Amino acid sequence: MKNIIYLRNSDEKQELTCEVQLQEIINKGYSPDIVIEEKDVSGNTPITKRVGLVEGLDKIKKGDKFICYSLDRLSRDLMNYLFIEKEIKKNGGELVTIREENLMGDDPTSILMRQIVSVYASYELNLIKMRTKLALETKKIKGEKTGGHRPYGFQVKTDGDTKVLIPFPDEQKTLDEMKSWKKSGMTYKSIVEKLNNDKIPSATGGSWCMTSVYKIMKRAS
Repeated sequence: MKNIIYLRNSDEKQELTCEVQLQEIINKGYSPDIVIEEKDVSGNTPITKRVGLVEGLDKIKKGDKFICYSLDRLSRDLMNYLFIEKEIKKNGGELVTIREENLMGDDPTSILMRQIVSVYASYELNLIKMRTKLALETKKIKGEKTGGHRPYGFQVKTDGDTKVLIPFPDEQKTLDEMKSWKKSGMTYKSIVEKLNNDKIPSATGGSWCMTSVYKIMKRAS
């Protein structure tokens, strides 16, 4: 019989790192025989894309303990969690979590409570996604940069901890010309060729392609 320790975090900034999870598990008296880490992996990621988890489940033999810090480290999706728990039991293993150790029984109440915890984890993840989306939309409305490449026609100005977009005169002139060319009947392909022939640099300083021109024109319209 062995202890299989499963650790997961979704990004490097998360305080609950794999190292912290492992230490908490050891502090509870579990000696790790096998340690599996999945770093920068979302709890909503499909099981088929979680190589470490699948390998861990395959290693389970009768009498083994599959130990994690909490249920949401396994998954933030109820259906995925139910599948994982079923696989552990099917292979003869026992699921152990440190944070919900009082809910790991096989009685109906414990099973129901584990499912409720998993549903709440899914709800919490969706709430985080919604708040992030709203925050990004608010930044866009205020003209703040939200990450990625700067949009063509603008420069990024740092104002304290905030990055603000301000018009870039040379590129704004090119944007006006692109609109004029399109209005005159030029195709996107022709616009790309003209920009490259005239050696007008893109936002990244390289050559133009139809995809970037199409997106810029749509955003500017």
